[in-house]
Amino acid sequence: AGSMLNGSQALLRALAGLHTRENCREELAWLFDYNDQGLAAQVSDASVQVSYAFMHGKAAALVGEWSYGLHSGCTHAPGVPCHFHPHFECTGEGLGLHQPDFESHPKDVIPQEYRDRGAFWWYSVVTSYLLQPNLEMRLQLAAAKAALGWQHPIVAVHVRNGDYCSFENDDGGLCLMYRHCLCDGFEPYLERIRRMKERYGISTVLLATQDARIVAAAKAEKGVRVLALDFDRSELTGRGARKALHWRQKQGYVDTQMVSESGLLDLFLLAECDAFIGAFHSQYSRLAYQLMAMRQGLHPPFDSVHLAWGETLTFPL
Repeated sequence: AGSMLNGSQALLRALAGLHTRENCREELAWLFDYNDQGLAAQVSDASVQVSYAFMHGKAAALVGEWSYGLHSGCTHAPGVPCHFHPHFECTGEGLGLHQPDFESHPKDVIPQEYRDRGAFWWYSVVTSYLLQPNLEMRLQLAAAKAALGWQHPIVAVHVRNGDYCSFENDDGGLCLMYRHCLCDGFEPYLERIRRMKERYGISTVLLATQDARIVAAAKAEKGVRVLALDFDRSELTGRGARKALHWRQKQGYVDTQMVSESGLLDLFLLAECDAFIGAFHSQYSRLAYQLMAMRQGLHPPFDSVHLAWGETLTFPL
C-alpha cells in the first residue's frame, strides 16, 4: 500500500528545501512563464519546468498569468495564492526568463537517481507539491463534500465534453486537439461504471463534467447514486462555445469565478475518491488520477476510455 509513498516524502522535502526565499536569486533560481492554457495543461507544463530546474539544482520561479486566480473572489490574494500555497515565494524580479529545450522525452527531465521510480511516480509527487490547497480552498472543498452527502466508497468519473468536442483553430476551421479530441457521449463511461460496481461493489459516483446532458444521463441510471457539483453548466455551452474554455474565460464570455472554482473543486473531489474512470487523453483526467494515487499511496483501480496514462502527445508522458 505504500508503493507511491516510498521516497515521496524525501522528494517533497527536497523540493521544499530548494524553493526557499533565500534561493530567489539569479545563481540559484530559474524563471519560467506560465503558458496560456487550460488548468491541467498549465499544471502539467509547470511540473515539467520544476522538474527541469530541479534536475539542474535550481529552484523554479513561475510567473505570468494564472487565469484561474484572477476572478473577483480573489481580491485578497490574486493568482496562484487565491487557492494554493505558493510553492516558491519569489516574484522573479532580477531573474532572466529561462527558455528550456523540451524537445526531448519528458523522462529526460527527471533526475537520474529518481528515474527507476518511473514518470508516473515522479510527476505525481511534483504536481502534489505544486497543488497544495490553502485554508480557503480546503474550506470550500469541505463545504462541497457536505452539500453532496459525501460517503465512501466513491468512483470518480471525469467526462471531458463541452469545448473539447469542437475547438476552432486560428483560421476558423475545426480541429481535433492533439488528435485525441474524442467525445463519445456517456455510454462508454456508463459501461465502466457498471463494471466497477460489479467488481468492487461501489454504487456511488462523483461526476465531473462540463456537459449538463451527461449529468442527466448519469442520474437516469438505476442503482447508481450520482454526486455532481450544482452550477449552471449551460453557460459553458453559450457564447464562444467553439473556443477553448480558458480563452472564453479571459474574454469574459463565461463567469470566471464559476469556471475557476468548479474546475478546482471537481479536481480535488475526483482526487478524494476511491477509484477512477476517465479518459487519459485529457490532462485533467491524468492530473486527477495522479493526485488520487498520491493521496492513497498506491495505484487505485482505474479505467480509461481513451489511451493509457503515458500514451499521449502532451507533457508529461
